[in-house]
Amino acid sequence: MASINERPRKNGAPSTWQCTVRRQGAPTIVRTFEQKAHAERFGVKVEALLRKQLVAVLPKPARTAPSFENESLAKIIGDFLSSPEAARRHKGSGPTVLRNVGAATIGDITRRWIKEYIRRLREKRSMRGRPFTYETIVHHLAIVRQAIRARADQLDLPHPSFPFSERSLPRGWQNKRDRRLESKEQAALYSRLRQLKTDARPHYVALVRLALETGARLQELVLAEWDEFDLERRVWNIPAAHTKSKCERFVPLSRRALRQLKVLNARRSSSSKRVLWLLSQPHTVSTMFARFAKEAGIRNLRFHDLRHEAISRMVLHKRKLSTYEIMRIVGHGSLAMLNRYANLRGEELADRMD
Repeated sequence: MASINERPRKNGAPSTWQCTVRRQGAPTIVRTFEQKAHAERFGVKVEALLRKQLVAVLPKPARTAPSFENESLAKIIGDFLSSPEAARRHKGSGPTVLRNVGAATIGDITRRWIKEYIRRLREKRSMRGRPFTYETIVHHLAIVRQAIRARADQLDLPHPSFPFSERSLPRGWQNKRDRRLESKEQAALYSRLRQLKTDARPHYVALVRLALETGARLQELVLAEWDEFDLERRVWNIPAAHTKSKCERFVPLSRRALRQLKVLNARRSSSSKRVLWLLSQPHTVSTMFARFAKEAGIRNLRFHDLRHEAISRMVLHKRKLSTYEIMRIVGHGSLAMLNRYANLRGEELADRMD
């Protein structure tokens, strides 16, 4: 606000007039004039200019929270899953989440709604004929949270709180899988894969062999391209786009892995960059693997169990590798995660005592 003050002169001459303009967040402006009218006009002009500058820097009115909270949860999840990245990562669980959120809106997401979602999913049967595991349900809720945050980002709104806590789940809810591949099962699995009457037969065999030698995830193997490999230096550079953590990873190749890759290289496709170009998408390959394992007489074996087996073998037999080096190879960020995967048998530890 502008203030006008008279400033008498000591020599008896007519007074001057001082205009002072103060506004919070701006420097104080002071100017002296011979006439009061000039000082007043200056004050009005400066105040008008400061008001314009303030309006220019004020944030635009944000979209009101009620309109965001009233948006359909199914709609924003569907939009989220329509992106290529989300569609690829959540191909298995995404459609299930869409079927089960019903007519809920973003504003409906409360602790009570989450508890009810958990209860309903535990009472339903998955495609495998078993109740949905708590781990799967937690993954569902993660998709819901990601979709809401993605929508908030589109609207330039802060991320709303997502009231899920593991305290909503029973104690010991994590089904820490410790399935290993027995030597007899490995022989039976290779035997069944070699009997496949499909052009993809050699690639299924190679997939299992590379999984056991590298500890890589299914997605990393199925999507692998030839330019990721340096066969002379025996290194596989997995790009960030293919890893779960979105960080690139360097995997040293064992002699067995190298031999397998050289066989594949001799028969590589002229029209595809992929190494295992005869295989379909990861989700489909995972389903087919479970079927082939069952046909081989192997119970309760998933492709991801091969990662457990590979990491356990690294810990047991790759004695030149430090624990830190194994973590870097398989992409684990903590020792706790490595411990979850290195499921060592008692007899294996006993053998190392001798």
